[in-house]
Amino acid sequence: MTLSDYLSLGLSIVALVFSIATFAYNAYEQYLKAAKLQLVLGSELKFGFLDGRSTLGFWVPVALANQGAVDAVVLRIEGELTRSGGAPTPVQWYTVGDYDGANDQFVPKGWTDTLIVPSRKATTTWIGLHTTVDVARPVASGVYALNLRVFAPVNARRRAQRVGRDGKALPATSWSGQLTLDAQATPEVPKRAADEAGLNLSGAQSVHLTGATPRSVTALVPGLKSIVG
Repeated sequence: MTLSDYLSLGLSIVALVFSIATFAYNAYEQYLKAAKLQLVLGSELKFGFLDGRSTLGFWVPVALANQGAVDAVVLRIEGELTRSGGAPTPVQWYTVGDYDGANDQFVPKGWTDTLIVPSRKATTTWIGLHTTVDVARPVASGVYALNLRVFAPVNARRRAQRVGRDGKALPATSWSGQLTLDAQATPEVPKRAADEAGLNLSGAQSVHLTGATPRSVTALVPGLKSIVG
């Protein structure tokens, strides 16, 4: 074989390897890439006491974006609300709903189960968060940090979650931000019987939310124009 023959053979092998690598990469991106979530919150939320309870509730528009090639199943969202210089208060996701812009009110859909985030798409909705412990009335004024973690299985079919060295589940994504609560704006709600308690917020007040984590998602949310990253 001549030198040119060897060069042609070498180039053919390189081209073949490149083609196989490109095929494998495209197959991974299109069909095998694990779900990769990002949580984006709107710039305003509503807060108040849950009907008939002493727990504080928050309604906020969110977009959950999935950059992976498989659907994601969100199992839970939890975190902490922490006043500057104070102890953290646990919060968790308890319901989803819609925003009725015409009547400026929220329409809960029921208790939380799961949220499905399709591959390479974003799921947009309003979610309800609430403190898991009773909160004193009125709520103390000040700046609060809100930290949220989203938990979802690595494989939606197997429901297997990532775990750390301590054996605890690792969040699929997280969000952190700040809000300022005003004691004067905190609604005073009479205590109701447990069987009368609902999912709504009583006397909800608007609060501006400042996100500390990057926003890189643009998604339409019912009741709002958009969440822009």
